This record gives sequence, structure tokens and C-alpha cells, in this order.
Amino acid sequence: MMRFTRHIRIQLLPGVNRLRRLQPAAREPCSLLIGQTPPEMTKSKTNALCYMCDQAATTGEHVPPRSFFPKSKRVNLWKVPSCEDHNNDNKMDVEYVRGVIATQLGTNATAQRVLEVSMRSWDYRPALFKRTFHDLEPVLINGKESGAFSFDLPRVKSVMSAVARALAYRDFGRQFMGKWRVLCATLGSRKPTPGWDKVRDLLTQASYDPIPTPVPDVFEYGIHRTKPVGFIYRLVFYGGFVVFAWPVLAKRESGGV
Repeated sequence: MMRFTRHIRIQLLPGVNRLRRLQPAAREPCSLLIGQTPPEMTKSKTNALCYMCDQAATTGEHVPPRSFFPKSKRVNLWKVPSCEDHNNDNKMDVEYVRGVIATQLGTNATAQRVLEVSMRSWDYRPALFKRTFHDLEPVLINGKESGAFSFDLPRVKSVMSAVARALAYRDFGRQFMGKWRVLCATLGSRKPTPGWDKVRDLLTQASYDPIPTPVPDVFEYGIHRTKPVGFIYRLVFYGGFVVFAWPVLAKRESGGV
């Protein structure tokens, strides 16, 4: 049962055009000190397998998905080899995740531009808006009216694990097809989660080596190396939505990282 929430500023009246975001909050810089930038993937796409499965790559998947980027920023975006089934650019889950991330407090002006695209979609499809914010409720943040709603966490984790797998394919030149753990650190819970809060604190306090990205105001990330051969990604979307992701490596997968 998902009760993960975050806040958006709203006027509690019907209609998509009533939805408004708070101004971005200042974000403390993360100390990224260890590790080295992983090597570029050098495999030719014509000889490569899909980043997600054993099918031959017939197309390229943007990482993160292309729709996360405003049209004016779709330049020099990263791609990884993909089969048709795992090219997620136009999947409904990607559209959903892009939209709900863009509503979050602490995200930047680029998120506002992305949110405007989602709002047009919600305005055209009121039923979609109703499903997305089905349990929207008023809250006060520092004395100001805001709202809280539940994320569809399985959909968010599905998209984020695909992003992490694509990054790992790009960084290390091979697939990571096993299970991935995903923790959306920006989200809170309506119920106490002491176990996950401890994990969140440990992940947040770790140091991550920053990897340069083409459009950092849309997406930036860092990597933390764990002993003996593992790694953890810290993904940051629109300057403020933070996700941690790491593969659960089987022994046979642990070489070459």
C-alpha cells in the first residue's frame, strides 16, 4: 500500500489550471569526493544487445527518457542500445513519472516548464488528472496552503530502475539484468518507516563522484563505489528530486565493475 507523499502548492478548486507550484527551495550541495568517472560505453549499437534484455538492439533509448527534457534542451542527449520493447520514450509510465516529479517542491525552473506540458495533458484529459491526484488533500507548509498526494510507487520505481540500468550499461559497457533497489529519497511517508529512514540517512550521507551530464538542470548523477565491487547511483532530477538506485549483484555478475 503506497502512502508516499510530497507537496505541491494548489488552490483547492476544481480544474487543472488551479494547480501551481511553490518557488524552488535552496538545495544544499552534495559532497561528491570518491571514485573516478566510469569509462564510456564503446560497443557498436549494431553489435550490441538491448540494455534491458538479451534481444538484439534495433533502436536507441534516451537516458533519461527524452520526454523529461524540454524541447529546447534536447541536444546531445545520451542513448543506449535498446530493443523496441524497452524503448520507453513514449510509455505512459514515463509520462506519469515526469509529471509528478515536476510538481515537487525544491525542483527548479526547468521542472516548471515540464509541468506546463503535463498540465496541458491533464487539462485535455480530466480523468487522467483525477487518477493522478485521486487523494490530493490540503496541507500547510510553513503557514502556506499546499497539497499532498500519493505517488504510484511501483510505476516510479519501474522508470527509475530502467534509467539506472541504462546508465550502468553506458558507464560499464554491459548489462545489469538482475534486481535493482530504488529509494526515492525526496518522498515522505504518512506512516513511520524507521527502517527505510535509516537507509535513507546512510545513502544521503555517503559521498558520490559526480558524472558530467549534457543537461544538468534536467538530470545529474553521481556514483558511490561499495566494497568489494558494487556501486550506488545518486540521481537528481530537475535540481531537487533525489533517487538512489543500486543493483543487487549476484556473484557471477560482480566482475568488471
